[in-house]
Amino acid sequence: MITAPQRRLLVLLSTFFFVFSIFYCCSRLAALTVGPVEVEDEVLRPQVELLRADNPMSYGMYNRPRYDGIDLIRNLPSEYVPTAKNGRRLVVVGDIHGMLDPFEKLLKKIEFNPKTDHVIAVGDMINKGPKSSEVVARLMELKASAVRGNHEDRVILAWRGLSSQQGVAAYLDTKDAAKHRGEEAYLKTARSLSEAQMTWLRNLPVIISAESMALYFVHAGLVPGVPLPQQDAWAVMNMRTLRFPREEFQIVFAALGNPGLPKPDRDVWIPIDGHEGERWTDLWNSEQRKLRGPDRRSVIYGHDAKMGYQEDSYTFGLDSGCVKGNALTALVIQAKEDGGWKHSTHQVMCKKGWW
Repeated sequence: MITAPQRRLLVLLSTFFFVFSIFYCCSRLAALTVGPVEVEDEVLRPQVELLRADNPMSYGMYNRPRYDGIDLIRNLPSEYVPTAKNGRRLVVVGDIHGMLDPFEKLLKKIEFNPKTDHVIAVGDMINKGPKSSEVVARLMELKASAVRGNHEDRVILAWRGLSSQQGVAAYLDTKDAAKHRGEEAYLKTARSLSEAQMTWLRNLPVIISAESMALYFVHAGLVPGVPLPQQDAWAVMNMRTLRFPREEFQIVFAALGNPGLPKPDRDVWIPIDGHEGERWTDLWNSEQRKLRGPDRRSVIYGHDAKMGYQEDSYTFGLDSGCVKGNALTALVIQAKEDGGWKHSTHQVMCKKGWW
């Protein structure tokens, strides 16, 4: 039987351990300063040289290992860039998710002309909906451009795992085992695709760059301030928001009556696939406004069905939740007679009976 004094002692020790753990973790995190040495209150901070693997919280130069065998960036062929002379249009389509019928209806609505129009799909063309194979076949027929989304990536990974199995391993990999690993839907989609379709998906880039238009196409997003070649493939395919761990720890310090870090620290940020952080689009638009006009870039993306169609100065979000019975969106870009480009937005509603 624990006595009252013993109980108070246990509570005191537990509280001390908790506060000390937070203080120690925050102190260690605050010490991970990369950059020039600063002097504060005449106390010299030691400069720590970090290797790539030593700093898991940073982004950019100290990011996670690269994907193997993935094409990060591909340039949009110049013949597809709209000009007043060629009269071409770019038809950028949001997340199709195997919804072939709305896709065909959308092409009809914009009076798609394969001779002058070029489709760019911003990822997640497959999975969830009923006709993944048919959607890929149609995109291939149209000679469309596309980027790899998180669903293409997971289907490819599931297909690679399935292809690598032989003998007893292949025999034992039952439907129940795949379901237990959370791969059942991805394996089902992978099995529905032909070898040519899977090859087409595997060869998709993560980013399509149209520098002459100051425009990038991605599935999920880009981290502001990080050069395109240093963007992380996982983040580009999955991110929705950014979190700032050092800033969050400063809030904890303040709550404990400690002034915390000497100043707000946003040098370290983590892309996450949830909505718990700050929207990357808000930060992207803010950063672009600080740049000279010629250095500004716009991004067209999908992925965030919860937010629906989004348009800001330098970001356009096209996932309007078609597979959930909402709309499928296309952004049509064409040249203006006096130079530059203009865009228009088109949508068709997706009937729930289609999926």
